[in-house]
Amino acid sequence: NYFVATDVEEEFENRPTLKEMKAMVGDGWLEHIKVVHEGKVCDALINEDGKNLGLLVNPIATGKYHAWLAKNQLPLEDMIVGDCVICTNFSLR
Repeated sequence: NYFVATDVEEEFENRPTLKEMKAMVGDGWLEHIKVVHEGKVCDALINEDGKNLGLLVNPIATGKYHAWLAKNQLPLEDMIVGDCVICTNFSLR
């Protein structure tokens, strides 16, 4: 499954293509981050240029990202904007 963290959370069964993932976060460059989703570390993708595009803060994705930062004892200095695709049953390696 993969999961799109937005105001309305959606879960999907099939692994998306790169083109589909880009469309989910807004066409452009993708940025790979790590998040904690339901207690598990997962790969996630966001729009790399989201802040420059003026996308709104995504509190759901920011919380999941901050959980990963805290788990790794890193400062909670950043926030996630726009939609976030969380890969719950596959890795992006």
